[in-house]
Amino acid sequence: MKISQDTKYWLQIALANGLGPARLSNLLERFGTVENICQQSVTALCNAGLTTTVAESLRSPAPARLDAALQWLEQTNHHLIHWGHSDYPPLLQESPQSPFVLFVAGNPILLSLPQIAIVGSRNATANGMATAALFAHHLSSSGFIVTSGMARGIDAAA
Repeated sequence: MKISQDTKYWLQIALANGLGPARLSNLLERFGTVENICQQSVTALCNAGLTTTVAESLRSPAPARLDAALQWLEQTNHHLIHWGHSDYPPLLQESPQSPFVLFVAGNPILLSLPQIAIVGSRNATANGMATAALFAHHLSSSGFIVTSGMARGIDAAA
């Protein structure tokens, strides 16, 4: 699958250590697009409020992380959904702390359906894992999409 240049810019933004939603919003206000942000010098990014470490991370993503992310995106049914993308969940977009990218394995259209997240301990008991899986099964059978960040433990069981 061919990955668009726009997706590559969003990926570059996503891999920048220390760049959160508020900082990205400020950069977008100043530079207009993620393409313009990614093309700025470290000095210009620092002048826009980033630390040197964050600016350097944005300008030069770690090659191993970038390669791994690109390989992941090339797989069937793997997507990078970003702010403003037609598949980005509208209610999530309203949150001031919404993640600027979502790595989606599966059908991104499901993001617009009613969702619930089940979260808990990463070092869950066997009973906790079984309960999470049971809850997830019943909720998904009732029409909810169970969303997970895929952390080990309760998230993974759900």
